[in-house]
Amino acid sequence: SSKHHVIIMLIDALRSDYVFNRNNSSFYLKSIEKFEENGKALSFKLRCHTPTVTLPRLKALLTGTIPSFWDIIYNYNSSKLELDNILIQYKRKYPENKIVFYGDDTWIKLFPNDIFSRSKGLQSFFVTDFKEIDLNVTEGLYSELNQMNEWNLLIVHYLGLDHIGHAYGAFNSFIKDKLNEFDKIIENIYLKLNKNDILIITGDHGMGDKGGHGGSSFVEINVPSVFISNQFNNVKQINNKEYLQIDLTPTLSGLLEISIPWNNLGILIEYVLESFYSKKTKSKLLKCLIDDNRRQLFNLLSDKDLSISYSNDLKLIRDKAMSLSNQQDFIQILFSILLFCSVSQFIYFSVQIKN
Repeated sequence: SSKHHVIIMLIDALRSDYVFNRNNSSFYLKSIEKFEENGKALSFKLRCHTPTVTLPRLKALLTGTIPSFWDIIYNYNSSKLELDNILIQYKRKYPENKIVFYGDDTWIKLFPNDIFSRSKGLQSFFVTDFKEIDLNVTEGLYSELNQMNEWNLLIVHYLGLDHIGHAYGAFNSFIKDKLNEFDKIIENIYLKLNKNDILIITGDHGMGDKGGHGGSSFVEINVPSVFISNQFNNVKQINNKEYLQIDLTPTLSGLLEISIPWNNLGILIEYVLESFYSKKTKSKLLKCLIDDNRRQLFNLLSDKDLSISYSNDLKLIRDKAMSLSNQQDFIQILFSILLFCSVSQFIYFSVQIKN
C-alpha cells in the first residue's frame, strides 16, 4: 500500500518560461533551479490542448482526456466530474487514506461528495485579489505540513498569479513578488518532505504577455511540470523531450500507485518513475505500469483500428487513441449542431403556426 505523501501544487496560469527561461531573466522560480542543481528535481515542458481555461484543463489533468470547447460554457458553473479520474481511483484503492484540498473552489464543485477529508474552496471571481486568496491557501498548506500523519494526498491550487496576469500582464513587479512568494513556499514544503514523499508543481494553463488565456498561443498552451523528491539521487535533466499535459495523468497514477483512469489518453513519463522508485522495485513496477498504460490505451481502440505496429510504442498508441477520440468529438459536435438547428426550426415553425 501507498505509505508516502504526495503534494500537488497547482499554480493557475503558470507559464513554462516561469520555470525554464533563466537566461537574463528574473521572472522564474529560482527554487526549482536550485533543486535541479542538487539532483532533487526533474522538470518537463507540457503542452496543453485548447481551450486554455481552468475547468477543461483540470478535467484533462484528472482524467487524461481532452475536454472540448463546450467546457468553456461551464467554466464558471462546473458540476460533478462523472468521468473516471485519479482521485476516484485513489479512494477506491486506499479508502482509508485522506485527501486534503485548499484553493480554487472548482475542485469542490467537481468533487462535491466526501472525496476530501478536509477542504477549503476559494472563489476565483475576485480577480483584484492578488494576495489574500493565496495567503488562505498557504495557511491551510502550512497547517497540513505540521500534521503530516493526518493526510496522504494534499492538493493546493493557487490563483494569485492568474489574477495579476489579468490585471497587469505577465511581466511586472507583482509577478516578480508572486514568484518569490512561491519560491519560499516550495522551499518550506521541501523541508517537510520525508524520503519517499514527492512534490509535483504544475500549471493548469499558461497566459499571454498581456495576461489573457483561452487560446492556442505558445505561452498559453505550454506549462511546466516539476517533480521534487529526496528519493531522487542526483537525477539529470532531459530537456529535449516534450510531453502532453494529459501525460501527467498516468504519471501521477504511477506515483500514487493506483490504476490509470480507464478513459486516459496520456502516456507515462517513464524517466520520472525510473528515478523515483528504488532499484529493487523499479524494474518490475515500471514494467507493470507500462503494461497497464498500454492495455488501458488498447481498450480505447476498436479491433479494426488496432494494428501490430502500435503494440510496443506507447506514444504511437496514444496518438492513435487521440485521433479516434478527436473523430468521436467531431461527430458529437456535428450532431449537437444538427440537433440545435432542428430544435430551433421546430420552435420557429411552432410559433409561426400559433401566430
